[in-house]
Amino acid sequence: MTKPLVLLRVMSILFIIFASIMLLAGVLSAIGSILSFVLGMDGLAGAAVIILLVLAICANVSGLLFLLCGIFGVKAKFLKACFIMALALLAIEIIIFVVMIVTDSIFIEEIINPLGLISLVGIVLLILYSIGVKQTKTRAAAVLDPPPTDRKPE
Repeated sequence: MTKPLVLLRVMSILFIIFASIMLLAGVLSAIGSILSFVLGMDGLAGAAVIILLVLAICANVSGLLFLLCGIFGVKAKFLKACFIMALALLAIEIIIFVVMIVTDSIFIEEIINPLGLISLVGIVLLILYSIGVKQTKTRAAAVLDPPPTDRKPE
C-alpha cells in the first residue's frame, strides 16, 4: 500500500473539511429553494428559485467529489481517479471564476465577492492537491520499480 506524502495528506484533510461545508451549504440552499417554490414564488422570483436549486445541486455534486478526493487522498488509493476528479473539479472552478469575471460579479462595491474568493481558493487547493497526487504516484512507482544500477555483481 502506498503511503501518501505530506502535501497530499494535508490537502486531503482540507478537502474533507471543504466538502463538509459545501454539502451543508448545498443542502440548506436546496431546502430553502424548495420551500420558496412551494410557498408560491412566481415570475422572476420563481426563476431565481429554480436557478438556486440548480446551483445547490451542483454544490452537492462538487461536495461529493471533494469528499471522495479527500478520502481517497488520505488513504492514497485510486490515485488515477483522484487526479481525474481533481482535474474535473478544477475545470468547474475555473469556469465559475471566469463567469464571475465576465459578468462583472467578482467585486461588489469594490470588495471581492465571497463566492469569487471561495472559487479562487478552490483553484489553489485543487492545484496543490493535483501536485500531491502526482508526487505520491511518482514515489510509489519508484518504490515498486527502482531504477536499474550500473553495478555488476561480483
